Amino acid sequence: MVPKVAFIFILDTLSLVLAVDAFYKFIVTDLFDPLLLLNVPRASAFENGVSVLLRTLTQWYVPPFGALYALSNRQQASLLIEFGALACAFSSFSLGIVVSLHMYTDSYIFSLATVNMRIIAGIDNGTSVICDIVIMVSLCYYLHSRRTGFRRTDSIINRLIVYAVNRGALTTICQGGEMVTMVVLPGRFMFVPFALVGGKLYCNTLFAT
Repeated sequence: MVPKVAFIFILDTLSLVLAVDAFYKFIVTDLFDPLLLLNVPRASAFENGVSVLLRTLTQWYVPPFGALYALSNRQQASLLIEFGALACAFSSFSLGIVVSLHMYTDSYIFSLATVNMRIIAGIDNGTSVICDIVIMVSLCYYLHSRRTGFRRTDSIINRLIVYAVNRGALTTICQGGEMVTMVVLPGRFMFVPFALVGGKLYCNTLFAT
């Protein structure tokens, strides 16, 4: 458990350092050169890649694979749900890396406004949203089905359900916001706040687990 936490902490710290470096380039280095401000800093491309990795690790780890299967009293449908969530997470990871590579190789901000990149970014964030919703709804359903009628046990289950809803709602809203800004408002930096906050939300979710 300790190595996993240390690895996530390193990734989170790296994400923060890259974000600070990117903002320094915007606010200090390129402030008085409008043409340079139209380029995405290379640090932002690396930061996006790290955030994508953090997101995927969280979606694969929360809940651990097999948790829904155990909660559902070994119903086969729960395995299909878990495989579906993992497929969405892997799809989102692959497309997220594609976006990061594009940001690195073509830093011009308007290159993200092309139809192909808008489709890739939309599917990337869309599959991530679907994965978060599937995990949240499934956890709530199977936890609710494990109620015993005893107040103490049901109170613990209620807290777990609230945690699952809070975790899923925050990450879903953040990913949805990034998807909308990337697709509807292309060629702008409107997606940056959602991208920066998203990695932190997933990281905190994993730490809380």
